[in-house]
Amino acid sequence: MKKLLALLLCLCILAPTCIALAEITYPLENGPTFTVWYDLDAGNSQMYTNLSESPVWQRYQELTGVKLEFLHPTYGAAKEGFSLMIANQDEWPDIIIDFATYYNGGTVTALEDEVIWDLTPYLEEYAPDYYALINRDPRTHIEFYNEDDQCLAFDMFAIELNPSAYSYEVRADWCEEWGIDVASLTTFDAIEAYFQKIKEEKPGVVPYMPIMSDKKNLLPVMLMGYDLTNDFMVIDGEIVYYANQDNYREFLRRYHSWYEKGYIGVDFTSLKNATVRKQFAAGEVGCFTVAIGNGYADAQAAGIAMDKTPYWRVSEDMVVHTYSGDEGLISPNEGYGAVATRHMDESLLPVFCQFMNYFYTDSGLITANYGPEGVSWDYDENGNIKHNDWVMHNPDNTTSVMHNVCRFNYWPHAKLSGLKCNPNIIKDPIITELRGRYRGVNEYFNTDYILPFAVSLTADEASDRDSIMTDVEAFVMEWTYKFIDGTADLDADWDSYVKELEHYKLGKAISITQDAYNRYLERLAAVTE
Repeated sequence: MKKLLALLLCLCILAPTCIALAEITYPLENGPTFTVWYDLDAGNSQMYTNLSESPVWQRYQELTGVKLEFLHPTYGAAKEGFSLMIANQDEWPDIIIDFATYYNGGTVTALEDEVIWDLTPYLEEYAPDYYALINRDPRTHIEFYNEDDQCLAFDMFAIELNPSAYSYEVRADWCEEWGIDVASLTTFDAIEAYFQKIKEEKPGVVPYMPIMSDKKNLLPVMLMGYDLTNDFMVIDGEIVYYANQDNYREFLRRYHSWYEKGYIGVDFTSLKNATVRKQFAAGEVGCFTVAIGNGYADAQAAGIAMDKTPYWRVSEDMVVHTYSGDEGLISPNEGYGAVATRHMDESLLPVFCQFMNYFYTDSGLITANYGPEGVSWDYDENGNIKHNDWVMHNPDNTTSVMHNVCRFNYWPHAKLSGLKCNPNIIKDPIITELRGRYRGVNEYFNTDYILPFAVSLTADEASDRDSIMTDVEAFVMEWTYKFIDGTADLDADWDSYVKELEHYKLGKAISITQDAYNRYLERLAAVTE
């Protein structure tokens, strides 16, 4: 019971004492029905065609008193589905999840385009728990409010530190067979010894299959070792873009050499995460990048011994400034924000805020991170939360699926560390150790180059930059593949590639971002004086 009480106190500790929280009684009386556009995640898509079929989401509606009608885009085609939906105002739902990922210019532009409502006037009274969190101190406030001091969405709020799920994974049994200490695989040079052994000893096995297409989750892990992010960076106060940096050229040179040596699979441009996970579990791939819980669960189910390497760097003593780790100052805003569209009647905005506020309350914190009581978990004899057999021993799905199904991973909420509540991790002390291994910023890792989330563009800036970056990103990925597979030559073609980026107006996009970053510094100075 002590653990539960400590959990319930998490939000209270973080909420500033100067904010008096209004009382909201759940379930709400006479709650409305909201339509929700929501990209169905990989786990739930394996069990349901619509989240209305999920007992977890059925219970959520009971707990809040609000009914939901889900509209899901075709799995794997969310971006296209969003574009079609947003182009026809008659098809707008009341609520859109992860809106800023898909809408050019994000929420600022959407407000100006009269696509979404401004939630700012309603939060203090109708979403008091969320309001208290995002106003717990001035620095947090500027993370969640734009430059016009507007809060336009309910976002994820990480209330405690969380180690990154994504890592490099290798065959533990092969490393043992060859006398390779997994913990020693700290550099790009070191991992080559493992790749070469696979080439020599395991015919037909692909030593390494990078999943280059996952720009959001996996590409940053690969770039980290060359001190790069996968986006704009800030170095000594100056904004730069990763794809025209000398370090990116050297990253590509490394991957090209691996491709020539046969270390990288020829399908690296097209394969998706799920496919490569299956290949690793089948013994067809020797190393890849994936969320550690999923990778371990798949390997265990297949009888494959796997292990997690350190994050590769160019050299042992290299300091990496782009590590998206879990220590030090981290942004509470992790995306997956929920907005209210103009399809929703304005009179329902207070109820919408009350509804969304639930997942930032004490009881909602538990529901969001563990799932609903009686559906996903029950109390054990000591008063502690324990996931049930439906989650931990499901006859049809492993916990790599059920950890997304049993709780609300991609719905905005106050987020706990996966080391505490993710059943795919806590089911096994080995997975828990793997997830926490190499964690945190230390003398070799910090986040100095990562652009703060609170850097906010105006609607015009966002529109201009998005139109530029759509072409830039497509061009970069096209030439990334060419440089790696040798279709283009890094020595002969690099300068023309960089010039072509300027043709696509990358310089203007950098300038726009610099202006926004400068304004962020002014805001930060104002609240920290």
